[in-house]
Amino acid sequence: VTLAKDTEFYHQQAPYDEENHADEFMKHFKEQLRDGSCGNIFPKSIEKGLYNGFIDGVMAGIHEIFFSSRNVLSKDQRQDFIEIFYLFLQLKIMELCKANIVGYTCKDSIDVAECSGAQLFIFLKLLQQERLSEHDQEQLDVMLYAPSLLVRERLMLPDRFNRMLSTVKVLEAVKHQLGNKQFFKEIQEVFGKYFKSGILHSKVAVQRSKDRL
Repeated sequence: VTLAKDTEFYHQQAPYDEENHADEFMKHFKEQLRDGSCGNIFPKSIEKGLYNGFIDGVMAGIHEIFFSSRNVLSKDQRQDFIEIFYLFLQLKIMELCKANIVGYTCKDSIDVAECSGAQLFIFLKLLQQERLSEHDQEQLDVMLYAPSLLVRERLMLPDRFNRMLSTVKVLEAVKHQLGNKQFFKEIQEVFGKYFKSGILHSKVAVQRSKDRL
């Protein structure tokens, strides 16, 4: 599977930079997902599972839950919308593929891949618990900093990090606004029907360093 994370639409650059009406934005987003030339590529075996109501329903749910069904979305909000949709999309792809192993890659698995993996880690944690534990935060630090430091001897590129951070802030803000129980309830009520498995209840288990040694 390839998800477009370096296109004009993904970055909401021209000609999409002033397209702030939510309906038009979602219309073009759906077109981007269906057109392989736009950078989003899915195996034929899972296309039916994505196009048969999932994309429309999840986008509508994100618009309602995370953006209060606003008619107008700022550029930052549209970028956050894309990232949040990608999170649900990744879980659906894992469900459809019955994946045993999931890996993220880009040119050298730095920056884009780091952000994608860390963002999904945070998302699943927020769906299951009130906040990240100390051990979760330590693991997140390793995911965010170790690959780029070891391979490139630098930190993650700021634009990638800031985009991820913006999305996480939206998730946390909505969760704080609704309260933990109501947040979990609404996520299940609005999005649960688009998943046939219990993947939205997934728990992320991470071995401690001493266990790996």
